[in-house]
Amino acid sequence: KASGSIGDVLSNASIASIIADTDGIAPLGGFEGLLGTVFTTTDLGNVDIGMGFAPATYSPLAKVGIFAADDIARVFSTRQAGVVIRGPIIARNANATDNFDLGDIDGLTTVEVRNGLVIDSYIASERLDAFWRSSNFADITDQFGTIQRITLNNTNLFRSTVAALRVEEIDIQGGYYDASRVFSTRFVGTVKATGFRNSTVGADALQERESVITSGGDLRSVESSGDINDLRIDVVGSIIDGVTAVNATRVQFEVDNTVRSAVFSGDLRGSTFSVGRLPTLSVAGNIVSSTINSSGQVESIAATNILNSNINVTGPDGQLSAITVTGNITGSISS
Repeated sequence: KASGSIGDVLSNASIASIIADTDGIAPLGGFEGLLGTVFTTTDLGNVDIGMGFAPATYSPLAKVGIFAADDIARVFSTRQAGVVIRGPIIARNANATDNFDLGDIDGLTTVEVRNGLVIDSYIASERLDAFWRSSNFADITDQFGTIQRITLNNTNLFRSTVAALRVEEIDIQGGYYDASRVFSTRFVGTVKATGFRNSTVGADALQERESVITSGGDLRSVESSGDINDLRIDVVGSIIDGVTAVNATRVQFEVDNTVRSAVFSGDLRGSTFSVGRLPTLSVAGNIVSSTINSSGQVESIAATNILNSNINVTGPDGQLSAITVTGNITGSISS
């Protein structure tokens, strides 16, 4: 531990804890956090990053980052505000059966930030060089472990990637999931945020990012106390508990099996559902300029108005049971 910043820490043994900025005091305009790379060939315990990660440049070698060949328990900061994570945090999970952190997780247990920012970060249980993207070589996706929980309070997740075999929970309270990517080959749990958006839309080709949640298996739920905008949800399995928000605008639902429910207390605008089955779509306001394609049963669609929208139910098990509208319907409906 250090009362100031911490530079490179390289170890061939487990590291129980690393603490930067132990006194919580930095000179005016100064930075006391992580200046270099933390790497261990085995397990890494708790890492208090102080003021966060120092600014880094794009390079095949990470100037600032946290890496473990096996598992990482907790990355956090005791500071109340101003913490920035901008770089890779990767647990390789080389030993897939040791259950490092109190017998719970093989991979990365927790990342926590308060009143800060997570930007241009790569949080993963993958190969240790997975954060690097090359224009000359194809990306190799090898996911090895679980990410148990990412908890952000009054903190945005911006232009960042979260990737693992399983991503159990992402909870962003008082912040936005913004132009970021969650990718899991097996399962994604609950992804919750005050809002979902993509503030890079309309930027040049080098700056624009897709905002997406991808699961090679199931996704438990997507929840927002505000709006979901400019998001793509791509799920090979089902959305087990459904999707909730106020408004949804320009959202693409690509779900091979079932979306248990989609409930919006406002409007659904410019969005597309391409799903295997949709038991319930409930919109308190209007469905506008949207397309709903289901190859299986749609039990209930409810809205105030359905305007300039298309509803198509196909497939041998396709059935549209009920549409409830208190106002007008314009567009097309086929079943």
